[in-house]
Order: sequence, then structure tokens, then C-alpha cells
Amino acid sequence: MSTHDDFEAYVRARWTHLVRSAVLMGSPVADAEALVQNVRAKVYANWRKVSRTDNPDAYVHRILMNTHVTARRRKWHGERPTEVLPERARTDVTDEGDTSDVVARCLQRLTPEHRAVVVLRHFAHLGEAEEIARSITVLPEPIDD
Repeated sequence: MSTHDDFEAYVRARWTHLVRSAVLMGSPVADAEALVQNVRAKVYANWRKVSRTDNPDAYVHRILMNTHVTARRRKWHGERPTEVLPERARTDVTDEGDTSDVVARCLQRLTPEHRAVVVLRHFAHLGEAEEIARSITVLPEPIDD
């Protein structure tokens, strides 16, 4: 029997088992068949060496697993061309609540005069010190308990 015939006999005998293994690893049946076909091409290139090993199934399953992982990785990171662009990216606002809470707590620690200056400068966007000073003509007195 030639090397090619030996390889074809091996593939015919193991095809269903290899496809089932690929399905059990998480591939849909059609993808599993394509995966086994890719493995078949890889194994064929090295069949002389593989056929002389004690356990060719172990080698073939290793190639199957590596090819499966590589194919999954490729799909996960792959790009899909499209005619219509997806919606525009939005600013991530997940930590705005945390930031505003921190800012509010920090402002509460300031004296009323300092708090007024910070608010007028950074939130009201007033410029020069004189402009801020004119805005703070009379600050309310702190309430004593």
C-alpha cells in the first residue's frame, strides 16, 4: 500500500471521530468539518513521519486542538468589512459617578470661601482673580449648631 493510500485509509476510518471531537470542542458541525479538512492537509504533509509513530491519533488530535484554538482566536479578533459604519464611539461615562462623588466630598472639606473660589474658577469658568473676587462680594456665614 502506498503512503497516499495509507493516509486515505486512515482519514476514512477516523473522519467521523475527528469531526465529533471538533464538535465537542465547540465548533458547529460545518465548521468542524472544515476544521478537520484543514487538519487533514496539515497531517498529510507530515504523514510519513506521523504514520511511523506509536500513536498517530495523538498527533492528529494535537494538530486538531491547535488548529481549533488558532481558528477561534482568529475569528475573535477578526474584522468584518461593512458598507455602513457602526455608530460612533461614545465617551466612556462609567466612572463619572465616582468622579463627581469624589469632587463633591472634596469640596465639602473646604471652607466656604475656598469652595466658592474653586467652584467659580473651575465650574463657572470665571477667569482673573479680580473677576472671582467681584463675584464673591459677601459669603454667607457658616451656620453654627
